[in-house]
Amino acid sequence: MEEVPSFKTSIWQDIPEDDNAFVAKQSVCHGYDVFGDVLGNATFSEYLMMLFTGNKPSQEQVYLFDCMAVALGNAGPRDLAIRAAMNSGVGGAPAAANLMSFLSVAAGNYEGGHELHYLVSCFKQFHFQEEKWLEAFKNPNQSRLREDIWEKFEHPPGFLPHASKTSAITLKFMDLRGKSGSYPAVNWLHKYYPDFEEATGMAVSTNFVAAACFYELGFSPEQAELCSLIIRLPGAAVHSLEAKNQGWKQFPFFGKQTELTSDPGVVGPLPDVSEYLK
Repeated sequence: MEEVPSFKTSIWQDIPEDDNAFVAKQSVCHGYDVFGDVLGNATFSEYLMMLFTGNKPSQEQVYLFDCMAVALGNAGPRDLAIRAAMNSGVGGAPAAANLMSFLSVAAGNYEGGHELHYLVSCFKQFHFQEEKWLEAFKNPNQSRLREDIWEKFEHPPGFLPHASKTSAITLKFMDLRGKSGSYPAVNWLHKYYPDFEEATGMAVSTNFVAAACFYELGFSPEQAELCSLIIRLPGAAVHSLEAKNQGWKQFPFFGKQTELTSDPGVVGPLPDVSEYLK
């Protein structure tokens, strides 16, 4: 009998049903029976961490991950990526398109996944050496990968170029409700962020804190990048739905907010849109 091609994975194993090779009777993730052991005994955070790292997390790790997930779960309409999802939603696009609009912005260099990848990479290289971090802030484009995809950083990664003082919510995230001292990477950032503010003239962003969390949890830069995007999806989902349900009439940047400075004049008969204005 000819050998059947198969995928190779160290993450997952499906044990097929005796009478149907296309249906699994047991699924094993990193050695754990998903439906026999994990289901009902582990939280989603624990399961997600196990998927990425291959290990059952400690309670201290789960606490840190949950704090980060809450902090990143919804950045609100001020966030550019959230607004991209809202723009898609108010236009009536399908659900998947709304999330893709979000991801296209959330993946990038400004508070995005690529910036987070860079920061976790710096943690892996520099650990807690403040001098090397300060040098990296000055030259963020010194070592670039995939220039065919990513533009150069226009500001020091991990900072907000239009703010000089770290926000109250970022500081609360960094404090971890008084438990930052239990996590060396977060505690280091908590200690030195004023020096970094002074050196750059900019505020530390939540992305920098998230990078410290991911580094503390043992995530690789690639794992952190992907996981952060997953964590941020709920906010994009709910705001795109809300914008869709409210309709374009209640969406900003129309009506009095729009001033036509160069009227092109009559451009021909307009389509009948009365059915959409009811």
